[in-house]
Amino acid sequence: MKISKKAQNPSYAVPVILMATAALFLFYLIMLYPWERAELLMGETNESPLGPGTEILYSSGEVTEVGSSAAGTLSKFTMNNFLVSYPAVPVVVDSSATGEISANIFTSDTILLRANNVDTSNVKGLLLNLNITAVGGNPKLVVILNDTTIYTAPAVVGTIDISMPAEKLGVNNPVYVKLYHTGWFWEVQKIKLDTVKLNRVEYQANKISQSQIIPLTTSSYQGNTLNIIFTPSSANIEGALLININGKQVWSGRPIANAEATASINLDQSNIKIGENTIELIAEKGGEYNLTKVSLQFASEASPAAKKVYSFNLEREDLAAGRPIKVGVKIDRVVDPGTLYVKIVPYDVAYYFSQAQLNPGVWVYANLDKSKLKELGNQLELNSLDGRFKVSGFMIVLS
Repeated sequence: MKISKKAQNPSYAVPVILMATAALFLFYLIMLYPWERAELLMGETNESPLGPGTEILYSSGEVTEVGSSAAGTLSKFTMNNFLVSYPAVPVVVDSSATGEISANIFTSDTILLRANNVDTSNVKGLLLNLNITAVGGNPKLVVILNDTTIYTAPAVVGTIDISMPAEKLGVNNPVYVKLYHTGWFWEVQKIKLDTVKLNRVEYQANKISQSQIIPLTTSSYQGNTLNIIFTPSSANIEGALLININGKQVWSGRPIANAEATASINLDQSNIKIGENTIELIAEKGGEYNLTKVSLQFASEASPAAKKVYSFNLEREDLAAGRPIKVGVKIDRVVDPGTLYVKIVPYDVAYYFSQAQLNPGVWVYANLDKSKLKELGNQLELNSLDGRFKVSGFMIVLS
């Protein structure tokens, strides 16, 4: 690119840079929110959430609970059934057509089976299926895996399933089925076999997870405990059942079949929110769960009475100003529905907020009697006689 001689002259470059900087700053101011722009141009503002012309005289962001609650269910959502499955399934890797093996005092027959190249990260183990249809004498049946004896017992007629856990497996896994002579030396002992199969028992991700969407309104988001209640019509508890809410694991367990189970989660730690929520159930390896009668419930636990007293001072000119002084309270959550009041201590002057006014994330306000306020040592008591609330904001506003 060709640069003009004027642009190369320092006397022209400085004004150009200053003009470009001013333009960028103006664009930045336009993009800011109004209160951010006011802070930048005039310093930190003390404007209240009530808007322009108001001023915060005192504020506290301490999170506290006031009132008391009784144990009980506050709201309930019926959900569809869940079916999650991550079973261990046997897959035949080798078999033998040998129908009979025998043993005498000098020799014994052996059947060799192989399970090579087993991925132990996704395999529960090996499973040997034997079906013995006849036994001659009193021979002993022995099964050996990788030079380690896995099974030894007198041979008997019937079906035998012999499990070999994954931790016993290696790269190549020869399995020997041997017959040992244990009777009189002149006897020839034998067994007849109808089935000889070696299985790799592998985990198959049939339907590891299932999810449902639950929409919540502000009036539904109550209590201090979230319960997910269900009854498994069938359950294989080899693998645990996990519950995720909006991508966060909040519970794990091994519920048994035909017994009602409750996944109880502290509401603050549940990751549930107002709006749409994804409830996901997951089966760990080996787990299989068919859940019926599923419901999501918001509940309150019994809690003792609690109140909060806020202490603050006021400026003389604010008390003398002909403008109302308001108290503002921000509700973080309704733990147990009821009414909330603010009382000026030590007077019996109380300001009540109705149940309909008290919703999560909402500020509620009341005008204070200025004749009961003073410059130093004001106290306001926040409490509830018939409910319990989690409060995340408190302020005194000159409006």
